[in-house]
Amino acid sequence: FALAEVAVRIACDVPRFGALLVALTHEVCVNAVPKYYPFVQGRYASDGEYYDLMGYVKPDDSTGAYETTDAYVDRMTGFMLFYAAFLQVDAPNHPHGMDAAWRWLARLLNRCPPNRHTAVALDSFLKIAGYRMHQHYRGQFMKVLELVHGEFIPKLDAKDDPDIRPVSSRMKTYLHEHSYAKPPEGREMPMTDTSTTTTC
Repeated sequence: FALAEVAVRIACDVPRFGALLVALTHEVCVNAVPKYYPFVQGRYASDGEYYDLMGYVKPDDSTGAYETTDAYVDRMTGFMLFYAAFLQVDAPNHPHGMDAAWRWLARLLNRCPPNRHTAVALDSFLKIAGYRMHQHYRGQFMKVLELVHGEFIPKLDAKDDPDIRPVSSRMKTYLHEHSYAKPPEGREMPMTDTSTTTTC
C-alpha cells in the first residue's frame, strides 16, 4: 500500500510516469490487462512461444527451462497485489483509479475463462481493492460479487483441479465473511512512525 501511495502521488504530478508504470505492469503481467491465452495444440510455433506470451520467465541458470507454473503464479500474484493497491488509492486526479478498477473487473469476468490464473488474479484484486470498490460502487459492486459467487466460483469448482481449490476456498471465505466491508490489512497507514515515540 505504501509503495502504491507513493506511485500514485508521483503519477498525479507526472502523468507520463503513471502511463509508463501501467504499461510496464501490463507488459509483465497479462492478468493486469486482463487477458488470457488458452493453450491450444498447434496454435503456437512452440511451447516457448506460448510461455513467452503468458509472461513466463527463464530463471538465471544453465538449463534454459522456464519457471514452474507455481513460481509463475506466485510472481503474478505479487504484480496483481501492487496493481490493485495502485488502482484503489484515493487521490484527487488519480490517472488510473476506480474507473480503471471497474473496467478491469468487468473485463476479467466477461472475457477471461475461470481457471487458476484468472482466479488468482481475481482473488488478489478483491483482497486489496475490494474494500475501496465496495465504498465507491456499493450496490453495483455487490451485483458483481453475486456473479463471482454464482458463476465464476462454481465454474472453477467444476474443474476439480487440486491447484484451484485453495484459491476457490479463499474467495468463498472472502465473500462469506464480507471481507470487502473491512479495510484490508496495511491499508490504513499510521500518520506517524515509531521514531516519534522512540527514546534513547
